[in-house]
Amino acid sequence: MFLLFAVENGLQHSRYGIVVTKKNGNAIKRNKIKRWIKNSLYQNIKDLNTVSYDYIVIANRFFDFNRADFNQLDKGINEIICKISK
Repeated sequence: MFLLFAVENGLQHSRYGIVVTKKNGNAIKRNKIKRWIKNSLYQNIKDLNTVSYDYIVIANRFFDFNRADFNQLDKGINEIICKISK
């Protein structure tokens, strides 16, 4: 569903980037996916104890976001964050 890259940035805060390609759909669908990812990141970011990282989330073009709902997306983001925080 997602790829997540994390790299230390040497700053006092973390930064986030979200990548959704045209292969995921038209502009309306891509913006909806970005809003969902951003919302899920902000809800789940409390689980991360790391500071000063750059995070890049890439939406997988093979996942059918048309059939997915926010809860399914949130679960995927939460799983990734749990793996990183270990």
